[in-house]
Amino acid sequence: MSLFLNVPPTEKELASAKGARWSHEDQSWYLPADDFDRLIDIDAWIPQQNPCIILPDPVILIKSTSPCWKCHHSNTFIAFAANFFYEKDNNERDELVWRLQDFFAIFEQIIEISDNLQSLLNKEYPLYKYVWSDVADRHLWLNHCEICHSKQEDSYLFNKQNGLFHPKTREEAAKLQLQSFNLKYNAIIDADYEMNEHARLINEFAIRPG
Repeated sequence: MSLFLNVPPTEKELASAKGARWSHEDQSWYLPADDFDRLIDIDAWIPQQNPCIILPDPVILIKSTSPCWKCHHSNTFIAFAANFFYEKDNNERDELVWRLQDFFAIFEQIIEISDNLQSLLNKEYPLYKYVWSDVADRHLWLNHCEICHSKQEDSYLFNKQNGLFHPKTREEAAKLQLQSFNLKYNAIIDADYEMNEHARLINEFAIRPG
């Protein structure tokens, strides 16, 4: 796995000196996963500048069925998870850094995703779309009902009392399935995440392929 970079021709020598590599096959620049300790050096060439989370390979989707809040039709809904990830942050000296977050996390309130991840979603889950969230008062990537097309807000699916992606018991977590997808380049998102008890339950008891 590697991270796709957008390097202008005038900056290719500088990018190469900072660790970027050129793929003759793809005719594009990238940073190998083994060199992610140099993420801060090549940060300016990451195409998505707002997103602050780099997902590992494979991309993990959590999926399960739940009724639409409006028409009550049973739908397959999805959420994103990762066994670990890289997060852009500021250190104690207010310097920009990329941190390896080595724990299982569930992502919600997704503001932006990289083009390669959008292509995957358009193919596999076209009802997961970028729309205006009335609850969050901003644009988010949200699930939709396949019948009435109503938005399924994260506040509904991640509700701490009875949300689909917020299990309170191992039995509830066992109703979820983890699905993996391989991409040529690392996916990038801008999102919030949680690593609480419900994330532990999903990591331990959700169904894994194979």
